[in-house]
Amino acid sequence: YGIHRAPDYELSDTERLLTDICSEEARLSEQFFKTVDIQQIFAAADMLREAEKVVFCGRGVSTYVCEYLSMLLSVIGCGSVIINTELYDSIHMALPMLTEKTVLLVVSFPDYYQMTTTVAEFARKKQVKVIAMTDSPKSPVVPFADMVLTVPTTTRLFMNTLGLPMVLANLLASALNIRLSGKNTSFAPSITEFYDLVDKIE
Repeated sequence: YGIHRAPDYELSDTERLLTDICSEEARLSEQFFKTVDIQQIFAAADMLREAEKVVFCGRGVSTYVCEYLSMLLSVIGCGSVIINTELYDSIHMALPMLTEKTVLLVVSFPDYYQMTTTVAEFARKKQVKVIAMTDSPKSPVVPFADMVLTVPTTTRLFMNTLGLPMVLANLLASALNIRLSGKNTSFAPSITEFYDLVDKIE
């Protein structure tokens, strides 16, 4: 995950440079919200809702998106596990979970990591449903995905920033929350039961 150094000719007016970056971020956000496919996000949420197991997969900054999504899903009663594709033990522990009843959500941004793509390819061969969250339809994980959610990540000084990917993660979790709310689902009963025991101890 690279850092793009600011060129010397722009360092003469650092406030102007940061203002330009603000404008670029605003344009990226505006473009994202103009093109975001709400129906597709709900379709991805439905895939997660119908799965017996949910597995997230990524490396580097992508793991932060995975952890955020996993946390949001836990709040609404959907458990999940995360594969860090930089750690072989993490991959090996999750491989038995990759079955036809599992949904694998792969988060992959530049510079694309081959092991993340390999996990997506393996899952596809096992007939696991795969959702890809990535920056481009040309991303190497796309051929192995049943559904692709794209979001821009590159800014002037950083190869990947988490701003819009976190927004997309929030939209996906919100869509799932809406689906569950519409069915009057009891949210996270196991969490409530656990803290009932904690209250008894205290």
